[in-house]
Amino acid sequence: MYVASMFVAIIGVLFIFQQFFSSGFCPGIRPGSVDGLYGLVTYPLFHGSVSHLFSNLPPLFFLLAGLFYYFPRKFFPAVLSIWLLSAAFIWIVGHKGCHLGASGIIYGVAFFMAAIGIIKKQRNLGAFALIIVFLYGGMIWGVLPQEGNISWEGHAGGALSGILLAILWSKTPVYTEQFETKEQDEEEQEEMDQGDENMHLSQKGTTIHYHFTKKDEA
Repeated sequence: MYVASMFVAIIGVLFIFQQFFSSGFCPGIRPGSVDGLYGLVTYPLFHGSVSHLFSNLPPLFFLLAGLFYYFPRKFFPAVLSIWLLSAAFIWIVGHKGCHLGASGIIYGVAFFMAAIGIIKKQRNLGAFALIIVFLYGGMIWGVLPQEGNISWEGHAGGALSGILLAILWSKTPVYTEQFETKEQDEEEQEEMDQGDENMHLSQKGTTIHYHFTKKDEA
């Protein structure tokens, strides 16, 4: 959970610094603008308002914590991939304006975990993501085009990125301390069984020759 806590804390600190930015400055993505390419990296770290910030932080925290719990070895590659893929999607198809906020990552992680849970038939994994989706409210409809200041392109880009990763990583094992320990125990047991079997076969196929030398009589 400390990774998710650090990520959320960084966003909160950056929001404070954001209040000192010029009103005309966009720390997010300006679709189609070469001058705003830096937004591909910065867009999920900044938010448009306090309500925008606090609507994103809770689901972001729980989803990142869940992602780290189930996929500790894939956590950073997953977040970075969703981050950049959703950013590229916004830059290419986004409507005019300044797109910012962590919702792209939220949608990406949620759809990744739900999709890979279905693909790998891990009910607890899929259920976890779906619970967050329903608690977040209206998440499914958020990927559809809509009016207002909502960046549905960020939502859609994140969702598509998450589903794509789930398909590409469908063979990736689910790692948790419980599953990993069980997996290690099974591997050790298999190695022991294999060793016993090899020893048995070796003994079975061995012919022992006895050579008897008669002791000379006195």
